[in-house]
Amino acid sequence: MSNDWSTAIKIVPAEAKIIETAMEIIPITMEMADTVIEIIDTAMEMACTAIEIIDTAMEMTHTMIEIIPAAMGIVPTVALSVYLPEGHLITCHRSAVKAVVN
Repeated sequence: MSNDWSTAIKIVPAEAKIIETAMEIIPITMEMADTVIEIIDTAMEMACTAIEIIDTAMEMTHTMIEIIPAAMGIVPTVALSVYLPEGHLITCHRSAVKAVVN
């Protein structure tokens, strides 16, 4: 019987140490989990921002693609309007409008 008690006296402190260690590890693990969640959230925000930037750039690109042909239509019209008499000017403007619409 005394042998059982001595074994119990040895086991209990060992178990207590294991529990203490577990109590120390769990908060650290929780902090690590929180940090990981924060990192993921930040990465997601960065990804969303990148997607927004790409969308904006795409919109700007599309706008430029629309502006350039319009400008190309306007430049010859302006150039021609300087040299051509008034009758031809109306025709040139109509051509430019058609070019921009198309």
